[in-house]
Amino acid sequence: MEKKIYLISVNMGYGHQRTAFSLKELTQKTICANDYEGIPKFDKAIWHQMRKFYEAISNFYRFPLVGKIIFSLYDQLQKILAFYPKRDLSKPNFQLKIIYFLLKKKMG
Repeated sequence: MEKKIYLISVNMGYGHQRTAFSLKELTQKTICANDYEGIPKFDKAIWHQMRKFYEAISNFYRFPLVGKIIFSLYDQLQKILAFYPKRDLSKPNFQLKIIYFLLKKKMG
């Protein structure tokens, strides 16, 4: 089989790279989006801030009641909706709006 894809993963813990590893045989090249040779300082700083925030929310989960509520709210922001919805999902969601914002700031 001819290797056809560039595999881009993120080193944010909790299985991102473990999931990507299963596709490794298909790749021409693998890239870690938040830690690669030549990554711009701005990009690296944004990734670092996102990772620190994510780890803080994850660690906050240990606090009884309040931690689980805050983690649940954050988890809803990251929610990936069903592939075949019975509603119109053509408008940008929260995640896509964040990506657009970062692209306007010249990330990537």
